[in-house]
Amino acid sequence: MVWVMLDINTSTFEQHTLLRCALSLLLDETPEEIAIAVSGNDAFRAHAARLATYVVPTSKTKNRVKSLQKLRVFGYESVDGYATEQAIAAGNWLCRNLTNTPPIDSAQ
Repeated sequence: MVWVMLDINTSTFEQHTLLRCALSLLLDETPEEIAIAVSGNDAFRAHAARLATYVVPTSKTKNRVKSLQKLRVFGYESVDGYATEQAIAAGNWLCRNLTNTPPIDSAQ
């Protein structure tokens, strides 16, 4: 279990880094499913859920993500099923593959 408290006064990059570090700890255990619970007011829950669904790592060099089959988010339900975040993440993954640039490993 990992607890994270996001600070909306920090940059998006810093929030992504914090979430990546937290997810990294969970992914080290090669789970098939990860559950994320978000709390706070409606706007914050939406923000936190969208950030969490975007930052799931897709590193080419690490096999630990391959075991992950499902990401469940509790506390906020997206009307579009996080389609925007999935599209951005897919575009980011494609660009990284085309340029052969590994993702930032924030677990260092």
